[in-house]
Amino acid sequence: MLLRWMKHTFQDGPAFEKYRDAFIDENRVIFDIACEAVEKANAAAERMHTDVNRIDFTVVDLETTGFFPDLGDEVLSIGACRNEKQFYDTCSAFKPVPPFIEELTGLKQQQINLSPSFPEILTSYLSFQEGSVQAAYPASFDLPFLQELLKRWQMPPLLVPGLDILELSRKTADKPDHRLDKWVSDLKLSTRRHHALEDASAASTVLDYLFRQKRYHYLEEVPGYMAPGSY
Repeated sequence: MLLRWMKHTFQDGPAFEKYRDAFIDENRVIFDIACEAVEKANAAAERMHTDVNRIDFTVVDLETTGFFPDLGDEVLSIGACRNEKQFYDTCSAFKPVPPFIEELTGLKQQQINLSPSFPEILTSYLSFQEGSVQAAYPASFDLPFLQELLKRWQMPPLLVPGLDILELSRKTADKPDHRLDKWVSDLKLSTRRHHALEDASAASTVLDYLFRQKRYHYLEEVPGYMAPGSY
């Protein structure tokens, strides 16, 4: 890990910053629209109801180049479900797709090379998500990862309420194994794992199931609630 930190700090990090700055110089309109989308999502979050029955939840899942955005890992695809609506797209990345990620997700380097940029995908996702709570399984990975990418791209932070479905599962469901794989098996879901949209769809089904097991009135009392700015 120390070697990776050194490589990121002295080689990969500065190279990404050069790539980012060149992209912004050449695509200022795209970048500004993405920043405006963040601010618009933040404004919508401030107007959001706290009554769970009047709130939409956008369940999001990311496929990434790895597990450490602070060491240069990036988003490769975003999948999300909001009520009956779905969002999915792949995202170009500065960092090459590692072979084990290609094998795990099925995302190939050629496909990623031809995909829209992160600012473009972010704009589309935030338009889909706007006015809802971001939920993920686990939110402790996906939501901070996305936040770190915003920081690396020098965009405003996303100040939207979050929900960790894994934590909700631990506090609501009486079962020894709370992995998403186990839920997929228990609920007999037909899901191809490690595909962002299919994982988001599975997690959304779990969220609906958990909310049927126990009713909550206010968002802040739901186990796994994450206040804006806390991730």
